[in-house]
Amino acid sequence: MKMKNPEKPPVFAVLGHPLGHSLSPFVHKRLFALNRREAAYITADIPPEQLPERFPELLERCAGINVTIPHKRRVIAFLDRLDDSAARYGAVNCIRCTDKTGFNTDAAGFRITLEQAGIPLAGAAAVLGAGGAGRTFAAEAALAGCAVTIVARDKAAGQETADFLEKLNKDQAAGAVEVISFNELEAGNARYDLLINATPVGMYPHAGVSPVSERMIGRCRAVFDAVYNPAQTE
Repeated sequence: MKMKNPEKPPVFAVLGHPLGHSLSPFVHKRLFALNRREAAYITADIPPEQLPERFPELLERCAGINVTIPHKRRVIAFLDRLDDSAARYGAVNCIRCTDKTGFNTDAAGFRITLEQAGIPLAGAAAVLGAGGAGRTFAAEAALAGCAVTIVARDKAAGQETADFLEKLNKDQAAGAVEVISFNELEAGNARYDLLINATPVGMYPHAGVSPVSERMIGRCRAVFDAVYNPAQTE
C-alpha cells in the first residue's frame, strides 16, 4: 500500500520594503519552536512598484502574512475582506491568507504599551508620519478625545489622514485634528502630552538618528516610538 505524502508545513511571511530591520523571522521561528509547531517563516522584500505583480503569488503561497512599511494600506486592494480592526483604520498589518482577510493589531499594541507604561492617552498628541501606522495611532488618539497634530513631510498625505479621521469620528466624540510639517513643528512652541513616532526614522540599520530635535522632545511629557529595532532609540 502506497503511503500518502504528509502535508507540507505551512509557510508564513513578513512583507515590507526594506526588511533589514525586521525581527519577525527570529521572533516567529522561536515561537514555532516553543510551541513545537512545524512551520516556515520567510521574508518578502517587495518594492511598492512590484507589489501588483508579486503579492498575489505570495498570498496564494502563505498561510499568514505580517505586513509592515510601506504596504499596510496598499495590500487592501488585494484582499477579499477586512476584519473590523482593519476596516476601522484603513490599514492592515496581519493577513489570514486562507480567506484573504486583513487584520490590524497595531492599535491594540499601541494601547497596551501605553497602559503598561502608565501613560494616559489624553490631552495633546503629535503623530509623526501619515502612513498606515500613523493613521492607526492618530485614530486611536482622536477617538480617545486627544487634540491630534499630524506631522507629515507630505502635507497632502497628512491631510488625507485628517480627512479620514474626520469621517471616522463623524458620529463619535473626538478631539480636534490639524496637519503641519516637520519644519512647522520644530519652529513652534506648542507642548504635547504625547509624541508618537510612526516613521521608520531611527530604525536599524540607520539607527542613531531622530525624526525630531532634542528640543522638540523636551516639549513633550511622554514619547511612544514604533521603532523596535534597536530597542533604545534616539
